[in-house]
Amino acid sequence: MQPVPTIPCTSTRIAALAAGLALAAVTAGCGPRRAQTPDELAGASGPWLDPPAADGAIGADASVFVLDLAADGGWLLLCQSVDTDHDDRRRTSWVMRETVGDRLFPTLVLGSGQGAVVEGLLATSADDRWLAVWRTGGLHLIDVRARQVTELAPVLVEARSVPPIAAAFAGDRWMAWALGDRVTVRALAGGDERTLALGGRVWALAPEPSATGDWVRAEVIRRDRDGDGRIEARWSVGSSHPGPCSHPWDGDSLRRGGDEPDVVWIDLATATAHEQAPPPPAVVLPPPPRARPIHQVGVDRVVATDARGRRLLATSAPGPRELPLGPLRWER
Repeated sequence: MQPVPTIPCTSTRIAALAAGLALAAVTAGCGPRRAQTPDELAGASGPWLDPPAADGAIGADASVFVLDLAADGGWLLLCQSVDTDHDDRRRTSWVMRETVGDRLFPTLVLGSGQGAVVEGLLATSADDRWLAVWRTGGLHLIDVRARQVTELAPVLVEARSVPPIAAAFAGDRWMAWALGDRVTVRALAGGDERTLALGGRVWALAPEPSATGDWVRAEVIRRDRDGDGRIEARWSVGSSHPGPCSHPWDGDSLRRGGDEPDVVWIDLATATAHEQAPPPPAVVLPPPPRARPIHQVGVDRVVATDARGRRLLATSAPGPRELPLGPLRWER
């Protein structure tokens, strides 16, 4: 069985992470990023233009492994190679914790198709219908069922700064997203939005399932908690071996430093912020079963299973130094 590598492309990547360079430089690896055709197809707002595959194939004829997927397989986040060495093949191997050949990028697939390159998948709704994604310079909301994309805001990256960007869903009606010091509450059905300021930079949003109603938990940097005379949050290296499809919100490649955040709870139904935690529900339901990526891929070629146990198979199993090859297909 061959492990999926989680490695940087060169030591210069670590230097870029430590310096807090732009996310595009962090996720793209160690050189200029070359656009992928499916990525060019997927515009800012409008239909998701990467067409479903007639035979149900998922991903391209490329080196690939699965990062995440919906419970029913309705969307998949792949780490998939792009032809960056221009040899008309999409192949990546690894030697001594180093990737060799084509570079790998996070690639989102809705159901089937080759997919589109993204910078990072920030949040998913509990029913897997809605995705909050950063891609092609914007924060995008994707309706998986309708295969529709809505750009919520442009996300411009300064030369040496990764923006504090966050998103979360609560229930099946609401989402919240944040850039800088403001949180926007959006109704998923009609798209109505309300914005509130939290008095500091918002660095994380998460659903609050242990609450009555639809709430999210916000982490806000607004006090000098470490006593150095500055109110500051900064990125620092979280891992010396970030994966080839890492991004700052994966909890591995970068971590937040500086002042510790205050916690603020937001009632999405009223778009109001509260300093106290919301009341708990009378009954807390267990989480539904989830799909599972498999990173130790063997000769059986299984790269993931959905919540029902259905298996997703690679076209070929990995060799001694190779990743599995796509496209992927669900076992019949």
